Amino acid sequence: MAKTIEIGETPVNYTPTPRIDFTKSEYEKAIWDNGYDVVYEKAMRCSCKSREGGENLPSCRNCGGSGWFWVNPKLTRMLLEQQTLKAQYQAFGFERPGHVSITALPAEELSFMDRITVNDARSYHTEVVFLDFANTDGKKTGRLIYPPISVEAVFLFVSPLSPMTKLEDTKYSLVGNLLSIEDPEINKLEQISISIRYCFAPAYHVIKENRTSMITRTLSDKPKMPVNVTGELAHYTFDQQNAYYNDTVQTHLFDNSYVNNNCK
Repeated sequence: MAKTIEIGETPVNYTPTPRIDFTKSEYEKAIWDNGYDVVYEKAMRCSCKSREGGENLPSCRNCGGSGWFWVNPKLTRMLLEQQTLKAQYQAFGFERPGHVSITALPAEELSFMDRITVNDARSYHTEVVFLDFANTDGKKTGRLIYPPISVEAVFLFVSPLSPMTKLEDTKYSLVGNLLSIEDPEINKLEQISISIRYCFAPAYHVIKENRTSMITRTLSDKPKMPVNVTGELAHYTFDQQNAYYNDTVQTHLFDNSYVNNNCK
């Protein structure tokens, strides 16, 4: 039997407080005129794990072991603003960098772990890459967190008692976020690890949903208000994920995108 819902009473002597309402066209125009061009992808958990729990499979070509895969990339615009912790928390010496406030059109329906890549922005990142598998040509290959736009420097680790060896552009190749060694002599090494610094388009994951559903109640059509979430740079959320699909590389991930069926 369904529960009976009691209807609350209007307060005695209630007088509505004057307020400002935004029409749909006003805030959508503000986001579109002032926003960044971004690629928005929906996140889904990967089921490559047992019922008893445990880690996701590193060999899974759906999530690459990260436990998540992303589908339905969409080019749109969103507002991004820097977000920092309050001063009283900074005094303890711990602050999570790379956080932004993201405001999007209601139609985007942002949710936890969705990925937003900012096409208009550029940043630099450095990381250690372990070339621990071979591509279809048998070349030692490793995964970067982001697909590089350009590479500043790549160094090969030789030994703790030797200087790093700087690799020329001809010694390696890049497809998406995969780096492969082109030098036959280096490919003979049993273990290969490199240091790389490169330029990339910042990608953020939704880690907090601040406002996901709100309407303007006084307007007859009750338009939905913009969505607001907190995003975190991907390299603070993940470490060396294989999270980018590219159909030209067999060791990359499957594309699981589908026809959208939005919540009404």
